[in-house]
Amino acid sequence: MKIALVSMRWCKYGGWPTFKRHLFVGLTAAGAKVTALSVESPAGARGWVQKLKGSDALDHFDWVIVDVLPTAKVDNYDLLLTVAKVGRLACVIHDPTEFQVEVLRFLRTHQPPVIFIRPAVLEHTKARVLHRVVCLPHPYKRSYVGIPELDCRSAVVSTSRVDYDKNTHLILEAACGIQIHTGHINRMYEYHTLRSRFGLLKQSADYHGSFGNAATVLKKAFCLVDMSTIAGDGGGTQYTLLEAMDRGLWLVLHQGWFTVPDSELRVGEHCVTVQTAGQLRDVVQKLRDGWQPYDRGNYLPLLKRHGCRVVCRSLLRLLTGEVDFERREILGFFA
Repeated sequence: MKIALVSMRWCKYGGWPTFKRHLFVGLTAAGAKVTALSVESPAGARGWVQKLKGSDALDHFDWVIVDVLPTAKVDNYDLLLTVAKVGRLACVIHDPTEFQVEVLRFLRTHQPPVIFIRPAVLEHTKARVLHRVVCLPHPYKRSYVGIPELDCRSAVVSTSRVDYDKNTHLILEAACGIQIHTGHINRMYEYHTLRSRFGLLKQSADYHGSFGNAATVLKKAFCLVDMSTIAGDGGGTQYTLLEAMDRGLWLVLHQGWFTVPDSELRVGEHCVTVQTAGQLRDVVQKLRDGWQPYDRGNYLPLLKRHGCRVVCRSLLRLLTGEVDFERREILGFFA
């Protein structure tokens, strides 16, 4: 099967390109012939993503899987019309913030199958008049190569974007030595939320720069802090969490991530939760004072569930018609 993975806009950092890379690897391992494309020039992609040169370039693919819909220019949706009309288009929605007017108009008009990566987002869409939907765990290719010596693992880190929905201000307010490593800083958030209270991020002692490979950051850490909260979303994993699980780190997450029922992650078993900067400071200090290696075995079922080859084999079952999009199935979750 020939599959095109198309990004409507190219992003160098964050969940969108990370998802695309793991999906590319997983589908290839599952036997598909995969080409990664971007409507915009894919700067920094190191050759594995090519620029899409017109809608004709999609004609010879059996399926086109597209994401990064909300940031697309309206005219760019025309590139997808031909494959949508012949039923060879599937769309990925990562979180509820992507339900913008133009995205909903396109999905409702053409009714392509829609793939969600967390059950909470699937539940959030039932009132959105989308009929052909399915939930699939986001694929993750493990990169674990061994846990470093214990005396090397002293850092508490955050590897999320610096942004409104990541609540970076709570980490800075906690002022407990959490190292902030990020691939992207939302300059509006930095200017309007952080600057008046903490100054520019790069002037903060907590800022430890950008990074290209999570392994370089996590190899000396024993704990990852992620303060993400997204309305209508939560309970499931993100790539920052999977990367930390892969290396056996403790997870400290925001309570607001667990406002949805049937969470894939379980508080107390997979993570510790906090709501305020004071609570974050206390938890981090307790972990430091009584630190012992996390029982990584608790994470293994989750890592297996999100395994690239397992997830992408399920996706191929969908694309070949073995499993029906109409049944709103949740494939691979809660197994």
